[in-house]
Amino acid sequence: MDHADLKFRLLSEPHRRLVLAYLARGEADVSSIGDGTQIERTLLSHHLRLLFEAGLLKKKRDGRRIVYGLAPGVLVSKNPLRFNFGCCEVNYPGGP
Repeated sequence: MDHADLKFRLLSEPHRRLVLAYLARGEADVSSIGDGTQIERTLLSHHLRLLFEAGLLKKKRDGRRIVYGLAPGVLVSKNPLRFNFGCCEVNYPGGP
């Protein structure tokens, strides 16, 4: 699977797009992302891992919490919400 196919496959899942839109507001820990998106914790952890492994997210440890944010260069514009996925730029009309 080439780079563009992988990104499009990842983004075909609505929960992952919702996580990206939520993190366009700024960094957040897993609990805050779950509360803000209403995604169940186990499912959210799975999506965060896939987005991180694809290079779309960054993460850092803050004490016992893991804080996620968009990787540098992923967010092109907040209004309208526009993402750069390396293979393409995409406008996203939705959000949490």
